Amino acid sequence: MSEDIIQEIWDRGKSMKGDLSVRQIEEALHPHVRRQSFNALMYVWIWLAILAGTLVFDAVNLVGYSGNPGMLMRQIGVTMVTVVFGIYGIHLLHEIRSIDRGDESLVTTLQRLLRLYRTKFEIWNFMMAATIVLLTWAVTSYVDNDGGYYRINQVNVFVAFTVLQFAFMYAILKIGQHPFRKEMKILMSDLEGNMLEGSQTIATLRKRWRIWAIVFVVIGIILLLFGIWQTIDVLPA
Repeated sequence: MSEDIIQEIWDRGKSMKGDLSVRQIEEALHPHVRRQSFNALMYVWIWLAILAGTLVFDAVNLVGYSGNPGMLMRQIGVTMVTVVFGIYGIHLLHEIRSIDRGDESLVTTLQRLLRLYRTKFEIWNFMMAATIVLLTWAVTSYVDNDGGYYRINQVNVFVAFTVLQFAFMYAILKIGQHPFRKEMKILMSDLEGNMLEGSQTIATLRKRWRIWAIVFVVIGIILLLFGIWQTIDVLPA
């Protein structure tokens, strides 16, 4: 719908043989800017849901390993880290909403969102890459709970894969956010230049990025499942 608005205003400006007004530019690009805020909110909400699922397994493990002091302390530590991540995510939600509900100009809104991606979202990316590791640990320690004891068959393999899992997940998150940053930079360039040339390419870019988004989701799921598989009792002792 917003692409149709852009095209309509663009055609109207060409027919009038004059430059588009600032009001017309902002009218056309406002839905796109709101979409960026929505994308950021959905991104945080999805990972908060994953953190909530991790906490469910953590709670079960706290009970399951209550008779093993060493393992219980590890589970308490993992649970505390997960809770801290969740609190930070809730803080991000409040900040994004304050940006979205502000009465600032569209350029200022985009600048604040881009600054958020460069700073606090960078911290969030590290946390979410670590969340996949935490979720893998929570699930495998639940599945492999043998009377309150948990054994890792090959520690070196476990540590190596955990590091690779974190690194790949962080890279996927960074690459996955690139389209959002690209769109915001295009929108800001058009707003600052009082034009719509760049924004007309967004619809085409989105179609291309959706394909890559599916690829990244599949890779993320494979990393999670393989992490669970390789730590369950399938490797030789």
